[in-house]
Amino acid sequence: MKACLAEYSCVLITGASSGIGACIARLLFNIHPKVRICNFSRSIPEVNLIQLGLKHIVCDLEKPHELEAAVEAFKAWRLQEGITEGKCLLINNSGFGDIGLFPGQGLQMQLGMVDVNMRVPVHLTTLLLPLIVETKGGIINVSSAAGFQPTPFLATYGAAKAFMLHWSLALSVELEDRGVRVMALCPARTQSKFFERADPNGKRKNGGNYQGLPAEVVARTCLESFAAGKLAVVPGFRNKLRTLFMGCLPRVWAVRVAWRALKRR
Repeated sequence: MKACLAEYSCVLITGASSGIGACIARLLFNIHPKVRICNFSRSIPEVNLIQLGLKHIVCDLEKPHELEAAVEAFKAWRLQEGITEGKCLLINNSGFGDIGLFPGQGLQMQLGMVDVNMRVPVHLTTLLLPLIVETKGGIINVSSAAGFQPTPFLATYGAAKAFMLHWSLALSVELEDRGVRVMALCPARTQSKFFERADPNGKRKNGGNYQGLPAEVVARTCLESFAAGKLAVVPGFRNKLRTLFMGCLPRVWAVRVAWRALKRR
């Protein structure tokens, strides 16, 4: 893993202020101390990440003009820092969900999920693809185990993550002849701040006794799998089994199974 990741001199990640994104950034610094990492998000990253050298560009990803301005700032920072060699890695990590019967927390929440979970990765990848192709770099798109089947109570979120999974797989074969590596990370329940926004009233926060994988484990699995050349990965053995089982069912059955399982939580 270390040899592969050492080829990447520059990493742009969205949503590295906390959760999986912060853990990926921290692990990259530990593995490759000379790597330069830039974060796009509204929230200020953890202090230790700033101390490690994380460049933070404030950006409301839901606003296209702010995203485009952030990309220009990233390019200027890259030149200013003299990052002219090595590969460029883009990690489309930002995303959020809304748990409950549709439309959940309302129209703006639903449209925001469509924007951040789908439009932003497409927009950002399109803007940076020339640089990624030029450096024969890579792209990691954070999808979800929810993207493998219809997900009642997470209808828009699950559909958006299904898009991310299928889009990533398509890009992986389209870009492989141009030297670009693409992978979809598909975590299931993870110990992060996801539920603070998705379920602010805490009605489904516990989800039984299983609290999910630590974000650090998900981050390590992500980077190990990317270095190994995998096109998609579901962290956690039990999560792999669940997605495999649900994938074997006809979708009209799978949605009923998911409905009954999630309704009990």
